[in-house]
Amino acid sequence: MVLPKGQQLAVQSSFKAVESNPDSFAAAFYGHLFEHDQSLRRLFKIDLKQQGDVLVRMLTLAVAGLDHPDDLEPMLHDLGLHHAGFGVKADDYETFGIALTQTLGELLGAQFTPDIAEAWAAFYKFLATGSIAGMHE
Repeated sequence: MVLPKGQQLAVQSSFKAVESNPDSFAAAFYGHLFEHDQSLRRLFKIDLKQQGDVLVRMLTLAVAGLDHPDDLEPMLHDLGLHHAGFGVKADDYETFGIALTQTLGELLGAQFTPDIAEAWAAFYKFLATGSIAGMHE
């Protein structure tokens, strides 16, 4: 799936707020994730600060790869396979998406316009679909 250029640019430009506040973003994200589903805490065996660093690195790679989405697909498949090994289920990706949207909304404030929200929803759908496909391989 290829995002339209306008959505690619919306995700890339809004992601700068995450890059400038990675620790705050990650802490808020995991706080929201566990608010929505406390049982997901069992999936995280490492320190959440370390896990937050991994999350931001993966998002950075994915956002940078928007210009070449076909190159992202193998990475997403591997990510899904890796997550399945930790016990992540396909339904967990929905909760992850909700927490991501909530965190971005808080981080971006008034800059989280409907267009930005729609771009991130499309981007996340691409990420989740690729990862879930990898889970089933």
